[in-house]
Amino acid sequence: VSDELIIAIAKRYSLDKKKIIIGNGSDELISIITQAFLEPVDEAIYTEFGFLQFPQAISVAGAKGVVAKDVNFIANVDNIISKISEKTKLIFLANANNPTGTFIPKKDIIRLHQSIPSNVLLVYDAAYSEYIRNSDYIDGSSLVDEYENVIMLRTFSKLHGLASLRLGWGYCSERILSNLMKVRGPFSVNTVAMLAGIAAIEDIE
Repeated sequence: VSDELIIAIAKRYSLDKKKIIIGNGSDELISIITQAFLEPVDEAIYTEFGFLQFPQAISVAGAKGVVAKDVNFIANVDNIISKISEKTKLIFLANANNPTGTFIPKKDIIRLHQSIPSNVLLVYDAAYSEYIRNSDYIDGSSLVDEYENVIMLRTFSKLHGLASLRLGWGYCSERILSNLMKVRGPFSVNTVAMLAGIAAIEDIE
């Protein structure tokens, strides 16, 4: 069933099915990303009013979380860039953001990525992307297809209303996906959630 869900996601969003990973909510994917890529000597950056799962997962992995201050409750690219150090391994950014309801435009996301060393991963949480109707917005999938160091996260909890079933997915390079699969448990997502996900994503109307 997992293969059927991955194929359905790939078809719906015109993505490469070999780059899709599903998880027990995007929360689990955030956790396995930190477990796969962070050591106690490492740092990971997250924004001031971003998703609370970011600092928690960083802490559980034993690494140091570094806060980039928001400006007027909006994530600030310059503040994120200023926090990058030789110890930085991950940068977490929710765009659009919950709970502030704000988003960073495409040009700033591109500028942020261009300022990140190639050995630093940008974890781009696009859980609310379906709610944005703005040509200035980028969901992150094009960055994944072009670069090795971007992971896009998505969820079935919001638009599809499946929060209690716990179903999320990620889009990343095959190399990153391989590393994440080494950490993810073998029974991550239950069959009922996957079947509901297939039905939800195919129900365009």
